[in-house]
Amino acid sequence: MYFQELDAYIRKIGGQTSERNSIELKDSIDITLLEYIPRVDLIKELRISTPKMKNHLAYFKNLNLQNLHVHEVDLSLEDVQTIGDFLELESLYINTCHFPEDVQTLGDFTELESLYINACNFPEDFVKELKDFKKLKNIAIEGSNLTDENILEICENPNLDCVSLGENNITEKGLEGLSSLKQLSRLSIKDCGMQIENLFDILVQCPQLRYLNISGNVFTENAHQKIKQLAILEDFNQLVMSRKDVPLRELRDIKNALPNVGSFDF
Repeated sequence: MYFQELDAYIRKIGGQTSERNSIELKDSIDITLLEYIPRVDLIKELRISTPKMKNHLAYFKNLNLQNLHVHEVDLSLEDVQTIGDFLELESLYINTCHFPEDVQTLGDFTELESLYINACNFPEDFVKELKDFKKLKNIAIEGSNLTDENILEICENPNLDCVSLGENNITEKGLEGLSSLKQLSRLSIKDCGMQIENLFDILVQCPQLRYLNISGNVFTENAHQKIKQLAILEDFNQLVMSRKDVPLRELRDIKNALPNVGSFDF
């Protein structure tokens, strides 16, 4: 199938193609018109954002995708298996989806560089496999009930550069593994509600750290003193905190103690 033919077909069923060689399917799609799509090498990205696509991801299994976005789909076991068969994926985004309870894993994504999971019942065994994804650099698993044990397992992948763990019920115990991430440049633990006491003892062991978001957590008096250690990190230049968590006087004190930080977001 030529791209022009595919473009006409996707428009016929209510979807869209873009100049970036991407297919986008929203609520306008007519599921009754779906047919199995043959491989079209130009198509590298699939964006799905409609509950209608439950049990229908297999129609796109022949595509050689590099980027997959799935939003608001109650995934069936067949859907999950289809996702796992996209072995060339470089980025995977799954947002506000539900996985079947018997799912153990997503797939062996040896090319995966970026993983984003938000508001999902994330397969726990898949967390254990992340340490083996040698190309994985960016990971964001937010609002998905991660545990401290899960975080420690994620941190076993030494290649991680950007890590976002917001809105998970975790503690500093789970963050101890961050000390082994020598390439870590960005970290967000926004809205975890944890008590921050010794986090900065851990982060001073991450020499590449540039960006840190710790808003929405409990900032102790001890932490107020320890955060000043971050001044030894030469590349650290952006800090996000919340005035709800730290009194304005302390925020000013922190700003004065971190002269390299040119961007404060309070």
